[in-house]
Amino acid sequence: MTGYLYKEFKLNIRLVLLFLLTYLFFSACPIFAVVISRDEDTTDKAVTMILGVFCVFVFITAGCIQSGVFNGDDRKKWAYFVTSTPSGIKGQIGAKYLFTMLFAMFVVTLETLKLSLAEEITGQTSGLSVLIAVMFYVQLLMRAVEYPLIVRFGVKMGSMVKITAVCVAILGFIVYILFGDTSAFASMDTFWERMFAFVGDPDKLKKLLLWTGICTLAVLPLYYISYRISVKLYLKGAENYAK
Repeated sequence: MTGYLYKEFKLNIRLVLLFLLTYLFFSACPIFAVVISRDEDTTDKAVTMILGVFCVFVFITAGCIQSGVFNGDDRKKWAYFVTSTPSGIKGQIGAKYLFTMLFAMFVVTLETLKLSLAEEITGQTSGLSVLIAVMFYVQLLMRAVEYPLIVRFGVKMGSMVKITAVCVAILGFIVYILFGDTSAFASMDTFWERMFAFVGDPDKLKKLLLWTGICTLAVLPLYYISYRISVKLYLKGAENYAK
């Protein structure tokens, strides 16, 4: 599997470097906001919101890179070649799952360092370490659902299935906005007040950490199960691949 893993790094190194350069550039924005907050009347809540928004943006961008690890591999000739190698299908699929996890850990490390620097400048904790952990496992969960679809139906069809699922989720959200209880979103001030009150409540934060830990224990086995499913579906999916 080492050769397949080297292939993944070789093919994605430019995207990773581009992501890193973009990350360093855009990380200056929230850090600059933190520095400004020391001299002007900027609330800690606003600084936390800025750091949180950029954190989510970073993980979404990283997810786009992770979703592209199968690009170019959905070819019948390549699939049949993979089956003839010593590592076989397990090595091919395992390298992609391992690369995805390593890249996700790399992003978490960057975000943790940025958050530590921001907290060192302000001298206060932001409470966003939980958000970073949650986004890490959300990434793995999304890839655990997405990768078997790509393996079975190919990159294009798998992307269409994913887009359909996202559209259904958006439609459900719109229906909730139209007919559900939206009192929490009556105004952004009210929403953020409730959000920060929740984060600032030690009891509620402990419960959140507990559920985060439970979800953590669930996501990793699901990620491995997804890998096993992808291995079993690989040859079936190869029949749908282009030559």
